Amino acid sequence: MNRLSLLSLCRLVAAVLALCALALASEAPKAKQDAPASGSSIVAQDRQATAMQLLEGTRAKIKELRSVKAKFVQEKNLSMLTAPVVSKGEFLYKAGRKFAWHYLPPDESFTISDGTKIWLYFPALKQAEVYDTQRFKTRSRTFEKLCLGFERPLCDLADAFSIELTAETQADFEVLLKPREEALARFIAELRIVISKETGLPVRFHYTERNDDTTSISFTETEVNQDIADSRFSFVPPDGVTVDEKHGPSSY
Repeated sequence: MNRLSLLSLCRLVAAVLALCALALASEAPKAKQDAPASGSSIVAQDRQATAMQLLEGTRAKIKELRSVKAKFVQEKNLSMLTAPVVSKGEFLYKAGRKFAWHYLPPDESFTISDGTKIWLYFPALKQAEVYDTQRFKTRSRTFEKLCLGFERPLCDLADAFSIELTAETQADFEVLLKPREEALARFIAELRIVISKETGLPVRFHYTERNDDTTSISFTETEVNQDIADSRFSFVPPDGVTVDEKHGPSSY
């Protein structure tokens, strides 16, 4: 995999997981019933039940969500590097599956979705990639599950992930998601999301890949339900930009 492909994949995955995190609180998922047991398994079931209760408490707030605007800091730890790769930028979200990420230089890029297509644009390289989300949905079961929350209702999230509470304060709580299916487990080992009790929105999420590489994204200066023009979620390739049309993440 070349550098552009790797960077594209990292940015696309971050975008999708953030939307999954954003939508997690919108509808408390039904708990998947595991076989009853004693000892630590009972404790785990308690943590799962508590997580569902906390998510239920954020549902009404997220149901009223029309838009989000925030700054973000992303830190990626790669086994091949001695120091983390830190990126900063702006995140936008609007109801209707619309979102935009602007990563600032030196590795500047844009990830933009109008609800039907996702564009990745790298100005310095004069290259762009476009993904049809409907093809994602029909060709990739894994990607479809990662799109839970804006591709289909979150009520079945527990079919894809086990969910339990790992920490709670007066201001927020953290839930741990681990994939139940092997297809997802090949892609992500676990996802941790810290959710604000006041807004119901994620303030930080951290995911670990199968190879132990990790990515953390923290959101600051969050503004909710402000007017955001639809033009912020559209993209027209500038002259001289090479466009690679992707047919779906068939390898995932």
